[in-house]
Amino acid sequence: MEDIQEVVSLSYIAKEFFGKDRTWLYKKINGSMAFTEDELKILAIALKSIGNRFIDTSASLG
Repeated sequence: MEDIQEVVSLSYIAKEFFGKDRTWLYKKINGSMAFTEDELKILAIALKSIGNRFIDTSASLG
């Protein structure tokens, strides 16, 4: 997750996909709090969704 933290807003992911604040997500990512299976699934969906937005935007430019 370290490699995407500088590219993607963890605050956005926390709010839009979990209904939480960024502190909550940082604790999960840093291992202070464990992810549940369902949370990991949601995180995967969030990253895929955001990735698709990057792909769509890139495609529209060229």
